[in-house]
Amino acid sequence: MSSRRGHAPKRAKARPLGAPLPTCPDGCGRRVEYALTEAREWQLVDRDRSPADDAAATVAVRRDGTGRWHARSLARYDARPLEPGEHRHMPHAATCPVLAERARARREAGAPVDITTARRTP
Repeated sequence: MSSRRGHAPKRAKARPLGAPLPTCPDGCGRRVEYALTEAREWQLVDRDRSPADDAAATVAVRRDGTGRWHARSLARYDARPLEPGEHRHMPHAATCPVLAERARARREAGAPVDITTARRTP
């Protein structure tokens, strides 16, 4: 069950009972789940719950009757508090060491902009 960033996974229904738990498609090996957001897009969230008072866990996740995971942001200014049946989870992009390493490499590869040098005019 691999998925490219920004694209929905190919499965249309919930994972059957007893099926292996999905792991990070980027290769860190952590257990993740695909959750459908309020904007009808797929988001990877860490499978393990965060404590209810953890402010860093910015995703509220619930499961519907078919077992599909649904997510909504708790970081927005107009976010509702946790509702019954919802639990706090971390977005996987915030905890994945592979993604963090890629972002660090991208930052280091880019040439810093020196704003002290004079600009050339045509």
